Amino acid sequence: TYIFGITNNGFLFGAFFMAMGMYIEKMKKPCISGKKALVLFIGSFIVLLIEITAISQYEPRDYSKLLALIPCTYFGFCFFKDLNLKDSKIWIYLRNMSVLMYGLHALFTEVNIENRVELYLFVLPVTLLCSVIIILLQKRVKWLKIFY
Repeated sequence: TYIFGITNNGFLFGAFFMAMGMYIEKMKKPCISGKKALVLFIGSFIVLLIEITAISQYEPRDYSKLLALIPCTYFGFCFFKDLNLKDSKIWIYLRNMSVLMYGLHALFTEVNIENRVELYLFVLPVTLLCSVIIILLQKRVKWLKIFY
């Protein structure tokens, strides 16, 4: 696979978003309130949709350099940090699901689907389903725990 020569593989910009998430997690004070973060997230998501629409007119095959993704991700992180999910019973389940989905999604991205939206709409439910199956089967097949 041609990994380092393309921008949509996550190597070039993934570290930035990981660093942003780690920075927000380590902040002593909350970045902004949950309600304000949600409103700003929705606003930046609308700007992101506009940017995607504009880019699709000129460069329909490369959606890896989206500037509106930065505020959208920041406000999304702030909103979810304000939810305090660590106190919830579902926290461990969501944590395990996110690790599995992150690890599994690359297995399905090589499917021969040219349209990026169709590829996303294929990969998301397949990785979600596989993650749920692994978590449910892990109770009976203990070695599946190695995946997360």
